[in-house]
Parts: sequence; structure tokens; C-alpha cells
Amino acid sequence: MVAPPIVQIQCIHLHQPISKVMKNCIILSLAIFICTCRANGDTSISGGIYSDATLLKINSPYIVTDTLTLFPGITLTIEPGVVIKFNYNVPFNVRGTLITNGTSSDSIVFTSSSASPYKGIWPGLRLTSASGAILNASYCKYQYATIGILVGSLTGGLTTISHSSFISNLTGITGYGYHSRDIVMDSCLFINNTKGIGADGNAAAIYISNSFFYNNQSGVTMYERDTIVNTTFCNNQIAVVMDWITLLNCTIINNRIGLKPDYLDNTKIVKNCTIAKNDTGIILHNGSVNSNIINSNNICHNSLNVLHTGSYNIDMTNNCWCGNDSTTVSNSIYDGYDNVSLGLIDHEPSVNCNLSAIADTSNCNTLVTGVKLPIAKNHLKLYPNPFNESTTLEFNNAINTLFKLEVYNSIGSLIYTKNNIISNTVKIERLNLNSGIYFFKLENEESEVYKGAFIIQ
Repeated sequence: MVAPPIVQIQCIHLHQPISKVMKNCIILSLAIFICTCRANGDTSISGGIYSDATLLKINSPYIVTDTLTLFPGITLTIEPGVVIKFNYNVPFNVRGTLITNGTSSDSIVFTSSSASPYKGIWPGLRLTSASGAILNASYCKYQYATIGILVGSLTGGLTTISHSSFISNLTGITGYGYHSRDIVMDSCLFINNTKGIGADGNAAAIYISNSFFYNNQSGVTMYERDTIVNTTFCNNQIAVVMDWITLLNCTIINNRIGLKPDYLDNTKIVKNCTIAKNDTGIILHNGSVNSNIINSNNICHNSLNVLHTGSYNIDMTNNCWCGNDSTTVSNSIYDGYDNVSLGLIDHEPSVNCNLSAIADTSNCNTLVTGVKLPIAKNHLKLYPNPFNESTTLEFNNAINTLFKLEVYNSIGSLIYTKNNIISNTVKIERLNLNSGIYFFKLENEESEVYKGAFIIQ
């Protein structure tokens, strides 16, 4: 039986002689060819890849017009500088070996073919289950996918990704299913994704190092045997949703929530991290004193350093709180002293801070280039706080620009919005809100941002 061609012919003109059609074909090997339309400089491809092949930069960009599948035992190599654009809802199924090694000056791009792309317009790369799929990627860009890279179950082995970026995807990369392959990522960038990295509770280990997460709804959601080292999280709604996770030497700044537990409560190890200038630094819940190992960190200048939502006592001794006054430190921690149904957080003794690390967290601008970032303002008064019925927020608005107020509950859900605030004060009413802690953000079109917290008694 003769094997079908590597890619289905997508661009034959109905009245064109076959001899002219063959002149538009790119010969990849003796038995494999891709037929293309070059009128607009694009190469259209789709179908099955059944023999080893290479996508050449000279024929880029490639337009994937229908499902593309790399079969088991086959290797596809993509040259640096290649751009691959996917039509609406068209996936790339990877069951063989995919080699995508760009360079620092000539990256490989996986994106949408749409003139007006949006998150989730194409499915992304799928390393499918039980097929032995292998991915080796460096200096690649993944954009506008439902999931930039989906690593499936029972594939075994290792997926390695370095110096790559995931921008404006619903999810950048995720692993799913029992015993999915381990994922090792180094020096990667995650920007404007709904979720930067996600994995289900049965996925295998993910190891992340020297990476940067900016302006994602959630930076990382990880559940099992995962490790994050030397990585920065800045200006995300939630930096890390964690369970059974280790964070070492990380910087977590200017997020709405720094660290948040999921519904489970396995061991969390957080050491030598700087957690500063977030609305809430750390949220903890029903853990025994042995289920969280959180020490040797700088936990400073958050609107609320720690929010405890569980009934067990938590050991958080030997951290730096940017102050030696125990009353001041206690006021930055919400626990059983504020709500008798909660457990207590033991924060003494504390340790000296790494002041140079804290000084580097003034804003995100020094950490990423080419992106205009909001700068937090400190000219802010909130009185009274705590309150029963209402409080007044006073801020700097000398030129009467329009601000928008957003109020969030303790788990980060938006519960109230007020638009078109033109004065320098705004009254916040209790309305039907329950007692507890809430967070607010004031923002205008000039990217001026005021953030803080208040307590309703």
C-alpha cells in the first residue's frame, strides 16, 4: 500500500493543469511533498506527517488550513525563523518527535492566521496520550491558543521548553491525566494569559526556573510535586495557586493575591522568597502546623501580609516582616485574633530582611521591557477602617481624570464596580456585604493605580 503524502493538497486551482500544480510543490524527500500556494507568499499545509520532514524558513509563513498530525515514530524539525499560522479551531496533534529550536534572534512562532486574533481562536499543540510524543523547544512563541501546549497522559519521558514565550492564550501550557510526562521549563515568559500554567491533580511533576509571569489572571496553578525556582510573578490577579508545591528564591510582587491554596491541603514549601506589595501576600486555610513550611522569606508591604481562612494554627516563624514591632506585624495578619473561628498564625521570632531584594520590587518595569505597567500610588487615605456602615477613600486626582473602583472579596472575586469617579474621594458603602476583609483597586486610563484593603466589622 502506498503511503499518502505528508500533507494534503490544499491549494490546487480547479482549472490548472497538473503539471503546473506540481511546479508549486516543495519536495521534502523522495516520498513526501507539500503542495502550496505561493501567490501571497504563504505555504498552506494540513493532514498527516508520515515520514521525517523539515519546515524551512524560506517557505514561511506556513498556514495550517486543517488538522495537522505528526504520527508516532516520525520526527518533524522546524527551522529558526519559521512562522506557523493556524486557521480557526485547527489543532496540531503531536504523536511523534517535534524539534523546534529557534535562536535568540530568530524565534519560531505558533499563532493564529486571523487578522483579529483572540485567546482560544485555535486549540494549540497537543502532545497526545500513549503515543510517545516528544517535544524539544527553545526560543518559541505560542500565541492566541486555547492551550499553547497540552501534554497528555501516559506519554512518559520528558518535555523540555526553554527561552520561550506564551502570550494571550487561555492557558499557556498544561499537563493532564495520570502519569503525564514531566515538564521542565527554563527562562520562559508568560504574559496576558488567562492561566499561565495549569495542571490537574494527577499530572506529573513540573519544574520551572528563571521565568517571568506578568498580567495573567493566574500565573501558575499546580497541584502535585511541582517546583518553582528563581521565578518572578508580577501584576497577576493570582500569582500562584498551590498544593504540594515548592517555591524557592522567587519574587512575588504587585499581584492581587500572591499565594493561594487550592481545595486540597498537602505540604507547601515556600523559602527564600520575596512576597511584597501585593493586595494579599499569602492566603492559607485548613492546614495543620506541619502541612506548610514557610520560612526565611521577606513578607512585606502587602496590603495584608497573610489571610488565614482555616481553623488550625500555622507556624510562620523565622520570616522577615519588614518591622520589629509585633503589633504592627500582627495588624498585617488576619487570623484568630481578628475572627475567633480561625486558627492563629505564629510569626515570632522573625528574621532580618534582605533589604536589597525588597528594594528591587518597586514595580515591574525593571523586570520586563516593552510593556507599560501600572505604577502603584501611595497618596491614599481610607477612613474609618475598619468600619460598620461606610468608609471614605481619598486619593490624588489633581486633574480630575476618570477613575474606576473595583472591590474584591478575600478569595479574589469581583463583587462591586463603580465607574466615572471624577473627584478625589469616593464613599464605599457596606450595602449587603458580610463582615470580613475586602480589597479595592482604583484605576484610570493613564494606568494610575491605587490598591488597598478594608475590613467590615
